[in-house]
Amino acid sequence: SIIRGKEYLEETVLGKKIPIQFDSFFQPNPEGFLPILKFIQKTLDSLAKKKLFDLFCGAGFFSLLFADFFEYVHGYDLVESSVKRANITAGKL
Repeated sequence: SIIRGKEYLEETVLGKKIPIQFDSFFQPNPEGFLPILKFIQKTLDSLAKKKLFDLFCGAGFFSLLFADFFEYVHGYDLVESSVKRANITAGKL
């Protein structure tokens, strides 16, 4: 149990707050990763897209960042606490 503080780390990436569970993977250098994320964002702007399948989604990093580009977002992971955190952040729980 947690004695003090939150049960997750919170990073702000591309203007969105992303919670990261301590038992899930997260890019350790989000600032260095920004050029890749901006490239993905720019590419998505020019594509017709309907569904995003985020495999091994963890706490929903890509799902949460790029959900606005899709009608449906499906995240899959084996770590239940990460999926629960992604759903909480997305407003699903």
